[in-house]
Amino acid sequence: MLTGLLQATAWADDPASPAASSSAKPTPDSVPAGDRAEVLGEEYKKSADVAWTTTGDAQGFHLLTATEKSGYAWKTLASLAEPGFDADQWIGNACVTGSGKRAVVVYAPRTFTNDPRLMARGGFTAVVDLVTGAVSKLNVNASLSYFNPGCGTGEEAVLTQSPGEDKKQTRLIHVDAATGKLSTPVTVTGQVTSSVPAGGGKVAGAVGRTLVEIDAKGEKKKLATTGTVPYRISKDSDGGYVFLERVQRDSLNQGETALVRRWADKKITGLGSGPLADTGLTRRAGQVYLTGSVKAAKSLPRTVTRLAGADKDATLSTKGEAIVQHTVWADGKGSPERGHVLPRLRRWRGRAGPRRPVDHRHLAREG
Repeated sequence: MLTGLLQATAWADDPASPAASSSAKPTPDSVPAGDRAEVLGEEYKKSADVAWTTTGDAQGFHLLTATEKSGYAWKTLASLAEPGFDADQWIGNACVTGSGKRAVVVYAPRTFTNDPRLMARGGFTAVVDLVTGAVSKLNVNASLSYFNPGCGTGEEAVLTQSPGEDKKQTRLIHVDAATGKLSTPVTVTGQVTSSVPAGGGKVAGAVGRTLVEIDAKGEKKKLATTGTVPYRISKDSDGGYVFLERVQRDSLNQGETALVRRWADKKITGLGSGPLADTGLTRRAGQVYLTGSVKAAKSLPRTVTRLAGADKDATLSTKGEAIVQHTVWADGKGSPERGHVLPRLRRWRGRAGPRRPVDHRHLAREG
């Protein structure tokens, strides 16, 4: 695989660089040992920070990690697949729990997306320990939709089984990622999307244009009505819900826009807006981050941060020390057969101490 590391204060993110091509000469796969104290801080060896990303190929759906104490050297922590499938590529989604210790994963052969029933509730599920790489497979299948699974501020996650074409109900399953215990499924009439743990056994999600909380009996409590379907719902540590909402266009000549909004204290406030295709949200524990080209409001809640310069699909490392930029194929053609994955990482929160502007611009390796 080909992996890359970029530090925000020392490296530039240059898509046109030779490191983005398969013909580039291999360079070091991490911050060189002699530079780590200056680049990462004197205490980097004590850090528990883990950067993570995912990718898939014919062998499985892979969870890749890079620890700060290793100089952010990427490695394949776990590979998820099931026997008996002749898959050209395994796909999936993952989220990290509030502690940063575990990832909850939904994965399946890519061909499952061609069957509405498998797409809705055929994905395999597992919990991966981000320190040891231990995999605990779960005895439940779930949706392959982009929003599934949903992690919250603690160790709980929600798995969604969507209605598909042949059912009229959504099933929501709580997962205790620390123990692997599954709750009794909560059945809800209609389709629920962007489901996340709400605390107290509840789930927050979207039912059409309504932001709701759902209790253990499947009863829905309306929180707010939005202009369009809210998505990328994230709960913050102050009990609010931050989400994106697509703006309805009056004509095809108008650019498509996404709003960033937050529900708290029984009201919705605007946090920003940006191009629909380049406005995103990510989260780490109870902190929510605005990514992409979003123009943030002048004043943001303490639980919301504008992540300047981050790609729309960027994610935070487990301690918030680094940003993992989007993963691309090194051949530039999106080919799992011919390409190598290139997760790019930017140092974000610097530790105390001097930091020499060393140009480790394209730390990558092929193997």
